[in-house]
Amino acid sequence: MAGKQKAVSALKFIGTPNRLYFNGELKPDLTGLQMLEPTGKLKTLANNQPLQAQFRGSEGQDSSQARLRLNRTTPPGNYKARLRSGRKSYPVNLTVEPYLRLKFRRAETLFSGIPGRVARAHIQVFNKGNVAFEFPHNNVCGIYVEKGVETAFASMYRQSTEDVDTLLKHFLSKLRDGHGGLLKIRTLGGSVLVEPGHTENIRLSAQLPSKLKAGHYYHGVWRLENVHQRIKVFAENSKGGK
Repeated sequence: MAGKQKAVSALKFIGTPNRLYFNGELKPDLTGLQMLEPTGKLKTLANNQPLQAQFRGSEGQDSSQARLRLNRTTPPGNYKARLRSGRKSYPVNLTVEPYLRLKFRRAETLFSGIPGRVARAHIQVFNKGNVAFEFPHNNVCGIYVEKGVETAFASMYRQSTEDVDTLLKHFLSKLRDGHGGLLKIRTLGGSVLVEPGHTENIRLSAQLPSKLKAGHYYHGVWRLENVHQRIKVFAENSKGGK
């Protein structure tokens, strides 16, 4: 009576869809580029196309450099595939982790208006990840007058005194003068859900701090998940001109 065939242990990959790493010991015949046949739901997500896995390292060693890539929008979850190398066939288990990657179409968002009043702007947000992102309704960003640090240094150097404490107090006072306060940004129409692989046009309004000086530009950094978006504010005079 023939003995039972020894079960082949599954090869495991884990990580975000753009970078899944091999988790295990390198097999003797698994080096270089190998093709994986997606099965089940992964077959549909991969459009029935084979996947490429790059194995690097030596036999019997931890092969942390072995990896493969899926479509960035592949949803989190567990997937299966099969790798055939010569006469051997290995089941493959893939664990895809959540991956949030946002991108603004423009590097800078400009608000222009009269201090104390509401200014409006719009942005385009592209979700390059595999999970949906709810763009919040309310946001806050600190803003500072353009070249405020340079102006504070220049003003300090013009002082006649050489007393360190006096110079430092003067410098800090000028820095405080350049602080425009908090820019309160709101998403018109409430929060916006940005699905994986989609772009949303989002309309914004911002209450400009009344302390802003007309004719001056202010800047800040809006931190939103993995994105640091530059914010620029121009304070118009009461007639709307520069």
